[in-house]
Amino acid sequence: MLLPFVELEFTHGLGPAPGRYVVRVPGSALPAPVPAPAAGVAPTLAIGSTDVLLVRVDQAPVARTPLLRRARPRQVDPGGPPDEVPVYVAVLLFATRAFADGAAAGAALARWRADAGSAEPLVHEALVVLNRAVRAYRAAAAHPYVVEVTRTDARAVRIGYGGAELARGEWEDAVVLPAPQASRLGRADRLRPTEIVADVLAGRGSILDGEDVLLRAVLDVEQGRPEAAAGQLELAVRLLADAPAGPGARMQGIHARAAQLRERLGDGETRAAALTELSTVMAEVGEAIDAWRAG
Repeated sequence: MLLPFVELEFTHGLGPAPGRYVVRVPGSALPAPVPAPAAGVAPTLAIGSTDVLLVRVDQAPVARTPLLRRARPRQVDPGGPPDEVPVYVAVLLFATRAFADGAAAGAALARWRADAGSAEPLVHEALVVLNRAVRAYRAAAAHPYVVEVTRTDARAVRIGYGGAELARGEWEDAVVLPAPQASRLGRADRLRPTEIVADVLAGRGSILDGEDVLLRAVLDVEQGRPEAAAGQLELAVRLLADAPAGPGARMQGIHARAAQLRERLGDGETRAAALTELSTVMAEVGEAIDAWRAG
């Protein structure tokens, strides 16, 4: 049985502990339990009923310190090589979409090799599943600095297929996908973030609390959580309206619209229109912030 997979490689911690996680669509029937392998037996994969998320850490060499001796700062030479870092790897095995045979698997890989864009839907699905795990860890560990990851956060993205060897972190055939092309921005747009960073650090400017909350709403929308986004948007508008120096005047007319969105999203008859309004209001708030900062 050959399964397609997407492997995402990161140079920073993701949160979830290394291991194997059964993945299913929220609200669907529970899959049959997969028995744990006996000691010394290689793990198997749950084929057909669920997908599987594998998380592992390819650990860099770590200098060992005697247990009874307090660690102390150590001398370093200028210009020396940086310490090696661990690599965090997340692999989504699409066990629910196993290939019929080797020919089908080879044809899929040939398509991904010829057209990297055709593989991006599977990469997106892998990111959605991984970010579900990251959110769960963040909530359970009460660790607010654990954040979701994006396509551009990954150091490497691989897609391919394999059989039982996938459980060992190996595969039969795979390709590395190129990084997505960045949008072409004008010189002024490219320099703008750097200028704002310089202004904030030099005390000539500031970042409003409402801006951070608005970005959280944007993330919630992208992750398919419109109700959470509506709540964040309402809070962002309130904070921006109350800021002593900010786009407060432009927020007054927006606040009432933002406050109604969560209720409208909960009504089946108004949900579609509320989703459109959510995107519209978020764009208007962003434009108001841009205008305030430019002024």
